[in-house]
Amino acid sequence: MNFIIKENFEEIKKVLESIEKDITPTQEQRNRLKEVEKMISERLNEKKLKFIIGGSYARDTWLPEDADIDFFVLYDPELGPNEIGKKGLEDLKEVVKGLNYWLNYAEHPYIEGAINGVKFNLVPCADVPPGKWLTSMDRSRYHNEYLMKRLNDNLRKEIRILKKFLKSNGLYGAEIKIGGFSGYVSEVLIVKYGSFLELLKNVIQWSQGEIIALEPFDYDPQKVFTTPIIILDPVDQKRNLALAIKNKLIAKLKILALEFLSYPKIDYFREKKIRPDLKPTNNVIVFSFKASDLVEDIKWGMYYKAEDALRNGLKTAGYKIIRSAISENKGWVSFVFLLEFTKRSFEIRVGPSVYSLESSIAFLKSHRFVWVENDMRMYSFEPSKFDDAKKVFEKIKSEPIRWGVPAGIARNFSEGSAYWYSELNNASEHAESANEAFALLFETLSNI
Repeated sequence: MNFIIKENFEEIKKVLESIEKDITPTQEQRNRLKEVEKMISERLNEKKLKFIIGGSYARDTWLPEDADIDFFVLYDPELGPNEIGKKGLEDLKEVVKGLNYWLNYAEHPYIEGAINGVKFNLVPCADVPPGKWLTSMDRSRYHNEYLMKRLNDNLRKEIRILKKFLKSNGLYGAEIKIGGFSGYVSEVLIVKYGSFLELLKNVIQWSQGEIIALEPFDYDPQKVFTTPIIILDPVDQKRNLALAIKNKLIAKLKILALEFLSYPKIDYFREKKIRPDLKPTNNVIVFSFKASDLVEDIKWGMYYKAEDALRNGLKTAGYKIIRSAISENKGWVSFVFLLEFTKRSFEIRVGPSVYSLESSIAFLKSHRFVWVENDMRMYSFEPSKFDDAKKVFEKIKSEPIRWGVPAGIARNFSEGSAYWYSELNNASEHAESANEAFALLFETLSNI
């Protein structure tokens, strides 16, 4: 790939220079965050709570459009993780009294809030030495300490470039909805490779099970982890930061890196509105229901399980799925499936081996058209129970939990509706979520 890099270096340089203003916080933006930091810090000090400020704000690697402040409130580990969560919530509710806040959940509840458009997080964790973790949040203070010793202004700029690239292409964010590269992972990658450009040049060369480490390790990570890449946490070498990243997003990064290095354009740093040119609407089935009021990570975990239930139902009924997508918009969630075919007049039943005599007799008794093949098994075809794919969804809707839909959204799910995209009424309440999900079906990596 070296000849491509050399050939396009000047173009790449121009693109990266052109986005520098977009990724650099202004003094006014910095002042707004500083005011919120001061206000929350004073409230925590008044309650005599020990805390550190971490995350991208503390390390000065935040993007102007994606800024929040993380306060990690430290508790005696003798309390244990459950009591830390309980006491932390009680204390922190007092800290934010009178402010705009809400609860979120990880291993235990924590508080999110916003002041003048600036988001903040108050996270209880154990005050433990390295390696004595009670919860995953306990590492955060050490992430901060580790990176602050290694970052400089140039690396901070390179981190911002990477974050903008990831965000613009739907790869940024560790939340379940996205399953992408976190801010911390972005920082680790830039510290490892030194720049955005060097990172991309390495990304296209990553092989299956590539090990990315900032510190020496004393075991074989490939015998422990099976992810496409293995990113070892420099403050906890037994932890693989890539476990939370979806395989397809790692694959997507490899292709985007190859494209950008070959044909650099500013478009890779601009969020795209997907407008499909092709509309095979007769083959797209949709299931829509009212969105849950649950916390984002919790409900999206449930949405993905519901998607699996719908996929499994379609597959069991013999329908072939090309691609699927989910969108939540304006209080509705829609699942869309692009099918190879939409109706099925019959289905094949695979019977027992001819060597299983009792089972063979039972199969002959229960099926009218029976034959055998070279695999020494019996087969039959029967009229399909689900001659229209919509009937599959209606069946799942009638018994959602039995089919694997999580109980937390089962009621809303059971009140949902199945329809072909070609039947969508654009004046309906769920139209925006259905249209957005439909557009996601035709997202493409091709920018060349």
